[in-house]
Amino acid sequence: MNRRYSAEEMAPVICEFVSQGKKVNITVTGNSMYPLFRNRLDSVVLEKCEKYKKNDIVFYKRENGQYILHRIIREDEKGFCMAGDNETEKEYPVSEKTIIAKVTEAKRGKKNVGFSGSFYKFYCFVWTNLFFMRKILLKIIKTLAKLKNIVYNNVE
Repeated sequence: MNRRYSAEEMAPVICEFVSQGKKVNITVTGNSMYPLFRNRLDSVVLEKCEKYKKNDIVFYKRENGQYILHRIIREDEKGFCMAGDNETEKEYPVSEKTIIAKVTEAKRGKKNVGFSGSFYKFYCFVWTNLFFMRKILLKIIKTLAKLKNIVYNNVE
């Protein structure tokens, strides 16, 4: 039987491996990074990074001890502003010292998710610069996903 471990249970191991310069592959849990990452279906590779910037997806520890995977929305002298792609509230300020690693690779099933293509860059632009429209955009995306499922399930 395979046992699943929470981020909090695995965090010491993840932190240790990352601090040694190793890459760590984890399965995404939760829906905060939807539509980019799907709960328990997608995986990411975490790696230590010297400098973090806007649009990076990072694994960090909140003040309450929770470990989380979110996108950097912006940075200023107070720290980073973070949000999951499926969230409409920002978390600010987040100190760089709480960031453990950056997502450097991702897989959706067996396919690699590219972070360098023009579509991904456009997605990041929309998701970070048009944050005020996120509620509307998420409703549209979720409606389209439901329609796709309805059509797909009714086609024989």
